[in-house]
Amino acid sequence: MRYDDDDKGDIFVLTSGFKAELPGGDMVLSYLAPEVALRTKFDKWILKCGVGMGLFLYNEPYYSTAGFGAHVTMGLEYMLSSHVGLGVSASSIASNLPKRDGVELKKDEKSGINRVNVLGGLRFYF
Repeated sequence: MRYDDDDKGDIFVLTSGFKAELPGGDMVLSYLAPEVALRTKFDKWILKCGVGMGLFLYNEPYYSTAGFGAHVTMGLEYMLSSHVGLGVSASSIASNLPKRDGVELKKDEKSGINRVNVLGGLRFYF
Protein backbone atom coordinates (compact mmCIF):
# COMPACT_ATOMS: atom_id res chain seq x y z
CA MET A 1 0.00 0.00 0.00
CA ARG A 2 1.24 3.48 -0.79
CA TYR A 3 1.59 6.02 2.00
CA ASP A 4 -1.33 8.46 1.97
CA ASP A 5 -0.86 12.03 3.28
CA ASP A 6 -4.33 11.82 4.89
CA ASP A 7 -3.34 8.71 6.90
CA LYS A 8 -2.61 10.16 10.37
CA GLY A 9 -3.41 7.34 12.80
CA ASP A 10 -4.38 3.71 13.03
CA ILE A 11 -5.02 0.93 15.50
CA PHE A 12 -2.95 -2.23 14.95
CA VAL A 13 -2.35 -5.49 16.77
CA LEU A 14 1.33 -5.83 17.67
CA THR A 15 2.84 -9.27 18.05
CA SER A 16 6.40 -9.78 19.17
CA GLY A 17 8.44 -12.83 20.05
CA PHE A 18 11.88 -13.88 21.16
CA LYS A 19 13.40 -17.35 21.49
CA ALA A 20 16.68 -18.18 23.24
CA GLU A 21 18.17 -21.67 22.95
CA LEU A 22 19.73 -22.50 26.30
CA PRO A 23 21.42 -25.73 27.51
CA GLY A 24 18.44 -26.54 29.78
CA GLY A 25 15.87 -25.86 27.06
CA ASP A 26 14.39 -23.01 25.06
CA MET A 27 13.08 -19.81 26.63
CA VAL A 28 10.32 -18.10 24.64
CA LEU A 29 8.94 -14.60 25.23
CA SER A 30 5.70 -13.60 23.46
CA TYR A 31 3.73 -10.36 23.48
CA LEU A 32 0.32 -9.60 21.97
CA ALA A 33 -1.27 -6.14 22.25
CA PRO A 34 -3.32 -3.54 20.41
CA GLU A 35 -1.31 -0.51 19.34
CA VAL A 36 -2.47 3.04 18.72
CA ALA A 37 -0.12 4.51 16.13
CA LEU A 38 0.21 8.06 14.88
CA ARG A 39 2.07 9.11 11.74
CA THR A 40 2.88 12.43 10.24
CA LYS A 41 4.67 13.32 7.04
CA PHE A 42 6.75 16.42 6.37
CA ASP A 43 8.56 16.80 3.05
CA LYS A 44 10.14 13.37 2.43
CA TRP A 45 10.16 12.35 6.11
CA ILE A 46 7.62 10.19 7.97
CA LEU A 47 7.56 10.14 11.78
CA LYS A 48 5.69 7.27 13.47
CA CYS A 49 5.04 6.64 17.14
CA GLY A 50 2.89 4.06 18.86
CA VAL A 51 1.89 2.83 22.29
CA GLY A 52 -0.02 -0.20 23.56
CA MET A 53 -0.72 -2.61 26.41
CA GLY A 54 -1.45 -6.31 26.35
CA LEU A 55 -0.57 -9.89 27.20
CA PHE A 56 3.05 -10.91 27.90
CA LEU A 57 3.89 -14.64 27.98
CA TYR A 58 7.04 -16.28 29.40
CA ASN A 59 7.75 -19.96 28.65
CA GLU A 60 10.63 -22.26 29.46
CA PRO A 61 10.69 -26.08 29.77
CA TYR A 62 9.62 -26.28 33.43
CA TYR A 63 7.92 -22.93 34.02
CA SER A 64 5.38 -20.80 32.18
CA THR A 65 3.56 -17.67 33.24
CA ALA A 66 1.60 -14.76 31.83
CA GLY A 67 1.44 -11.13 32.84
CA PHE A 68 0.81 -7.59 31.77
CA GLY A 69 2.98 -5.88 29.17
CA ALA A 70 3.25 -2.40 27.69
CA HIS A 71 5.21 -1.06 24.74
CA VAL A 72 6.24 2.17 23.10
CA THR A 73 7.75 2.59 19.64
CA MET A 74 9.13 5.48 17.60
CA GLY A 75 10.42 5.51 14.05
CA LEU A 76 11.67 7.86 11.36
CA GLU A 77 11.63 7.12 7.65
CA TYR A 78 13.02 8.98 4.64
CA MET A 79 11.10 8.46 1.40
CA LEU A 80 13.60 7.78 -1.39
CA SER A 81 10.68 7.75 -3.86
CA SER A 82 6.89 7.50 -3.65
CA HIS A 83 7.23 3.70 -3.26
CA VAL A 84 10.51 3.22 -1.33
CA GLY A 85 11.49 4.41 2.14
CA LEU A 86 14.61 4.00 4.29
CA GLY A 87 13.88 3.95 8.00
CA VAL A 88 14.98 3.31 11.55
CA SER A 89 12.85 2.57 14.60
CA ALA A 90 13.30 1.89 18.30
CA SER A 91 10.88 0.15 20.61
CA SER A 92 10.67 -1.06 24.17
CA ILE A 93 8.47 -3.70 25.77
CA ALA A 94 8.17 -3.90 29.55
CA SER A 95 6.36 -6.65 31.47
CA ASN A 96 5.13 -7.28 34.98
CA LEU A 97 5.06 -11.01 35.78
CA PRO A 98 3.87 -12.89 38.88
CA LYS A 99 6.50 -13.73 41.50
CA ARG A 100 8.10 -17.11 40.82
CA ASP A 101 8.11 -19.69 43.63
CA GLY A 102 11.50 -19.93 45.32
CA VAL A 103 12.56 -16.41 44.28
CA GLU A 104 12.88 -13.87 47.07
CA LEU A 105 12.11 -10.27 46.15
CA LYS A 106 12.76 -7.23 48.29
CA LYS A 107 9.83 -5.05 49.31
CA ASP A 108 10.35 -2.58 46.45
CA GLU A 109 11.23 -5.18 43.75
CA LYS A 110 8.94 -6.66 41.11
CA SER A 111 9.30 -9.54 38.67
CA GLY A 112 9.31 -8.81 34.95
CA ILE A 113 11.28 -8.57 31.71
CA ASN A 114 12.17 -5.51 29.64
CA ARG A 115 13.25 -5.69 26.02
CA VAL A 116 14.61 -2.95 23.73
CA ASN A 117 14.86 -3.20 19.92
CA VAL A 118 16.51 -0.95 17.35
CA LEU A 119 15.65 -1.81 13.76
CA GLY A 120 16.59 -0.38 10.39
CA GLY A 121 15.44 -1.26 6.94
CA LEU A 122 14.12 -0.53 3.49
CA ARG A 123 10.34 -0.40 2.99
CA PHE A 124 8.46 -0.86 -0.25
CA TYR A 125 4.97 0.63 -0.72
CA PHE A 126 2.73 -0.86 -3.41
